Amino acid sequence: MKKFLIAAAIIFCAAGIAQATIIIDDFTKNGTPNNDLTIGPGTNPTGDLTAARTGPTANIMGGTCDITFNRSAGNSSVSYYVTGAPPYYAEYSSAYTANEVGYWRMEYGKSANLNADLSYGASAIQVDIVNSDMCFSGTDTRSIPTTLTVTSGKETTPVTASKTINIKCDGTYNFNFGDFTGVNFADVDYIKIQFDFINATQNNVDVAVTKIYTVGTTLIELSSFTVKASNGRVKLAWVTESEIDNAGFNIWRADAADGEYVKLNEEIIPAKGSETKGANYVFTDHTAKNRMTYFYKLQDIDVYGTSTFHGPASATPKFLLGIFNK
Repeated sequence: MKKFLIAAAIIFCAAGIAQATIIIDDFTKNGTPNNDLTIGPGTNPTGDLTAARTGPTANIMGGTCDITFNRSAGNSSVSYYVTGAPPYYAEYSSAYTANEVGYWRMEYGKSANLNADLSYGASAIQVDIVNSDMCFSGTDTRSIPTTLTVTSGKETTPVTASKTINIKCDGTYNFNFGDFTGVNFADVDYIKIQFDFINATQNNVDVAVTKIYTVGTTLIELSSFTVKASNGRVKLAWVTESEIDNAGFNIWRADAADGEYVKLNEEIIPAKGSETKGANYVFTDHTAKNRMTYFYKLQDIDVYGTSTFHGPASATPKFLLGIFNK
């Protein structure tokens, strides 16, 4: 009997790791009515245009994504569409003059409570952004405020909380459960994500979402993560004590601790450790500029797609550091 219980526990744990990721929307194109929407140009009205995308709950939480799509003013064309072939994503695209676009909103559980348990093995809701055109350097302010709203406990004591972050470049953006005060993620009834474009400064804006899902804590024991600046470069080093189901690592960089992080490595840095043995890793950022302070995060990803971020750690490359570090 003991052997059976141990075997059952091992199976449960393995399944638990796999279940740490829960799909809210992976934008598989399915359902009616047509979800390719356009406002403008010319005399087409401003204001809200609405539709709903339906599909299996494995692809859309609750089976329905309610879409509200808005143009605030002007004559330019603004469109929303979902791709019909992999890789799937929903895109908001415009050829507008600044301040003509309003917002793009997606809601899950608008008509019926989701009653979703997002808590098991998860600690955040992650949004994957692709095809964006707001990623510029310097003092550019082309970021898109993006707000996630979550409601829990509608049947008993409803609690609603929101978190806003700025999306600027392609990458992964996390909304940590801890930022939603009072929300019970074991009983989530409603989820809304809204992208606000009204204060975007550039003409033309495109942003696409390829996946919304939960992420959890990976089974990586990290003993150190350090950064060291020199002349025109930053060396990052990290050491693991053990790695269970680790696929590898990514390096992310921003100009501020709470800024917009951009992934630096083109391919995942492969894992070298195991559950009984750790490993040493090194990555050098050759694109860093002297007298600029950079903030770095280390992301580890397991074989199930779950990821954990470590950091940030900062460094400021300088010419003299290159001389003394030789």
